[in-house]
Amino acid sequence: MARPSKAPVVTADSVKAPTTANEKPKIIGAVRRIVSEIAFAAPPEFVPAQPPAEGPPVEVPAPEVPAPEPPGLEEPAPEEPPVEEPAPEEPPVEEPAPEEPPVEEPPAEEPPVEEPAPEEPPVEEPAPEEPPVEEPAPEEPPVEEPAPEEPAPEEPSPEPPPPAPLFASGLESPEFNGWHLQALPGRVTLSSTDPFQGTANARFEVREGDVEPETGSNRAEVSGPTFNEGQDIYVRDAIRVPSANTFEGSWQIIQQLHETDWGGSPGIAVFLEANRGLKIVAGDGSPSFWQGPVLQPNRWYDLVYRVNLSQNSAVGFVEVWLDGVRQTVAGGGTRVYGKTIQTAHTYLKAGIYRGSSSNGTSVVEHDNIVVGTSLASVMGG
Repeated sequence: MARPSKAPVVTADSVKAPTTANEKPKIIGAVRRIVSEIAFAAPPEFVPAQPPAEGPPVEVPAPEVPAPEPPGLEEPAPEEPPVEEPAPEEPPVEEPAPEEPPVEEPPAEEPPVEEPAPEEPPVEEPAPEEPPVEEPAPEEPPVEEPAPEEPAPEEPSPEPPPPAPLFASGLESPEFNGWHLQALPGRVTLSSTDPFQGTANARFEVREGDVEPETGSNRAEVSGPTFNEGQDIYVRDAIRVPSANTFEGSWQIIQQLHETDWGGSPGIAVFLEANRGLKIVAGDGSPSFWQGPVLQPNRWYDLVYRVNLSQNSAVGFVEVWLDGVRQTVAGGGTRVYGKTIQTAHTYLKAGIYRGSSSNGTSVVEHDNIVVGTSLASVMGG
């Protein structure tokens, strides 16, 4: 088998666009011959196109290439002698079209990456609707109303009266009603000279050598009501020491709570000392409850003492007021504890009772003796 001849080299310069309508059939025939040769020839060597001479670029339209026909179907036309053709007219030079920007091919599609959904901004809930603000009604000029009548001030309710005292005596009766008298005749009398209260007061006197027949002692007293252990009582006694008092001695009692069926000293006693000092102590001198002032002569002193009657020294106590002023008692406070009664019962005595060796004349006046269960009950008497 004969080696096929080398196929003609086809370049861009070998194909020229037809210049006239008469040349088109010739070109078509030439193209068909070339196509036939190509079909039976060795693959052509590709010769790269030579760059055209410098100058403005000429656009050459690509020739229409008909589809190749299978061999043997059409006999090639006999070669005609070459006809000298006039030089082809050069196609008019077309102004180059403005360069279009290169079209970038889209990159190969990659599997879509699921991006996290963008966070939606938080939905602000609408603020609760505020109730419509009512426009204030236009202010009307104030109508002056007459000032309301103020109610008459209520009278303060009267304070309840103080409780009635347990015992009260003005010592104004010559018979000394309510008392038991223990004195020599003429030693206990009434005085109308400036009494503490009322029209008169009682005057007690004991001289040297006086012996009261009932008790055989140096005394002039009156005895009154009886009280019991456990009672909490207030005793009031107005006391005045006249300038006629010349007492000299170791002890002198001017008021006492003396126990019944008891031969010893009283549980509570008010002493008037030789210098007119006033004090409250147990009858035998211990315990001492209160040391008072030295009394001025011919002046009334309003003495009140509270005593809780008890044989138990942790229960019994004494408090004292003088002329309405609460006193500081033994121990520095306003209340002092101690044994205040020797037996279950005690009774009140007022006047003068002194030691048998005493000298001089004892003179003491008492007025408005009251016993009650509260300070108010004795101060209102």
